[in-house]
Amino acid sequence: MQKCIDDAKQRGKKGVAVLTNDQTSWTPSKALFLQHQFQLVATAPFDFELMVYPFSEDVELPYFPENWHERLTGYHNLTILRSFQCPYV
Repeated sequence: MQKCIDDAKQRGKKGVAVLTNDQTSWTPSKALFLQHQFQLVATAPFDFELMVYPFSEDVELPYFPENWHERLTGYHNLTILRSFQCPYV
């Protein structure tokens, strides 16, 4: 974790962001990131969480959109297949 943070700082980034979901097996648990002082900044449908380790307090934090239903109105005749094994492919 520290290597990732150090690398981002060395490259002049504003922080590190990660997507977590305790309900899936393919994303890391947020507990790991909370142990390293990441903060939860946003949640999204289907238990997704956006965790951030900002390098300063004045940096603009990333976010999820909140208009999920509006964003879907442009899609017609769209079928999404979802399974518990690999639900978001």
